[in-house]
Amino acid sequence: MKEFKKNIFKIYDTVANPPFIIANNIFGFGSQTPSWITSKTASAATSSSASGTGTLDSRFLSSKYITERMIGIFDTSTVVMPPISGTFDVYITANPSLIARTYYLIVANTTFAADAILDLSDWNDFNGSADNSAIPISSVTVAVGQTGKINFPLDSTSLASIHANNTFSAYVIGEKDKNDTAPDGNPPAPAFSFNSGLGVSGSGDCVLTLT
Repeated sequence: MKEFKKNIFKIYDTVANPPFIIANNIFGFGSQTPSWITSKTASAATSSSASGTGTLDSRFLSSKYITERMIGIFDTSTVVMPPISGTFDVYITANPSLIARTYYLIVANTTFAADAILDLSDWNDFNGSADNSAIPISSVTVAVGQTGKINFPLDSTSLASIHANNTFSAYVIGEKDKNDTAPDGNPPAPAFSFNSGLGVSGSGDCVLTLT
């Protein structure tokens, strides 16, 4: 009888990570001014969104330089074992772009509560936001016409942080923003979902996938 109980407890003591975590909150930010450097280095965005869709590509429109970014914030308190690998997945709803585009995943340098409602001033809370010195976790090149989820591989530092902390946050930015290159037009670009919960995809539009 004692051995039987011991085996039951061994079964219930087994722990495992969730296979995926849907972002608690997703925010899109935009900064637009007549100066590229002012737009990129602004202390606060000029607009934000916590729903709908938006682009993440810098552009020049109506005599203004526009810089756009997004962030996903996750509750990682259920990650009880160090993940072996993982991805940060975001959802593209439409892609009229005529060229392939590269996007970058960059960890936040601020610890946000999982249910935090971000302000316009939170749009630049990552190292290297004001120049081209940001060191991405990873990047993904989106093909012409590609839609659906794109998957940014997580590095060992990010995986360790997800395990060690109760929250994890990271930004997705476009190539011109990352390289500090002023845009010279407003070409069509992919639209990313900023919808939290199950979102447009029905399975979460910003998700951590862990193994």
